[in-house]
Amino acid sequence: MDAQWLLERYQREHNRLVRGEAPNLGSLLSLFAPDAEMVFEGVDVGPFEGSAAIGRAFKDRPPTDELTLSPARPVDETTIVADYRWASAPTRRAGTITLVEKSGYIARLTVWARRST
Repeated sequence: MDAQWLLERYQREHNRLVRGEAPNLGSLLSLFAPDAEMVFEGVDVGPFEGSAAIGRAFKDRPPTDELTLSPARPVDETTIVADYRWASAPTRRAGTITLVEKSGYIARLTVWARRST
């Protein structure tokens, strides 16, 4: 698995959660390494260290809007970055997602959120 595949799968699983199509977080959490990090920049939440903490974060604050990604840009052979938008505001760039892959899993997911003005 590569970073691009993981990012596409992350988007799909995120959106399944929003639509109520995922009965639990198992499919989403299976993408993360046990020691993965999920970091937010520009919003006061996290960071979350370890897949268990990431799972609790999704359970405590489940996503409420579907995620749309622009084509990803490689940073290096294990890291990609993509702009994202929310389905409720499809013309407004909400921020960027940077994904680092390691051994077929998400090792680090950094979500930079554009501040509302």
